[in-house]
Amino acid sequence: RDRYQRRVHGGEDGVTAGAMSDLQQATRIAHQMVRVFGLSPLGPVDFSTLERHGSIADPTSAALDAEVIKRLKAAKDDATQTLIKHRKQWERLADALLEEETINRDAVLKIISQA
Repeated sequence: RDRYQRRVHGGEDGVTAGAMSDLQQATRIAHQMVRVFGLSPLGPVDFSTLERHGSIADPTSAALDAEVIKRLKAAKDDATQTLIKHRKQWERLADALLEEETINRDAVLKIISQA
């Protein structure tokens, strides 16, 4: 999120420690969704169990990796579109946080509800 927010806002493509952590966590979750929870077009199978027993074919493993990448790209696109759509709100929120450092829930709701 941090990486794409900066890209949308300022065009930078650098990676911060926070953005790297977000990417690692997103990758771990997508990997679990596809390989452990069976949430892929390859079916409701816990592929991690098959991998531990060495009984997964290379083409299947490649297809699973492709599905993980597909999900990550879709999530990136969704995040980018959300940031673009709500740019004014998050910029106002960022400005308020730079001024105050901390703000309460009511202040956040007021800021993001402004037209």
